[in-house]
Amino acid sequence: EFSDKWHLEDFHSLGKCYVQTLRSWLNNLKTWEGMDEFDTKFKRMWEYYLSCCAAAFEKRRTKVWQMVWTKQLSTRLDDCHHIRLVDGKPPQ
Repeated sequence: EFSDKWHLEDFHSLGKCYVQTLRSWLNNLKTWEGMDEFDTKFKRMWEYYLSCCAAAFEKRRTKVWQMVWTKQLSTRLDDCHHIRLVDGKPPQ
């Protein structure tokens, strides 16, 4: 039977964790090793952008959400199997 109904299995805010991600990206760019084709203006723009984004996420002015949707009548056991398990077994 066809069903176009979706079920929200899980959602999670990645905002506070994303601060660390952005700061890691910024740290990785500090040397700009192997990226000699980019000029100083371009490099400073990206460093500024990543710094501003990290600050915005840290102050919770910006958010990133991860949402997991599955078909409501799905019989696939690999759809969010870690969420769908009931007492260690797939629901009936």
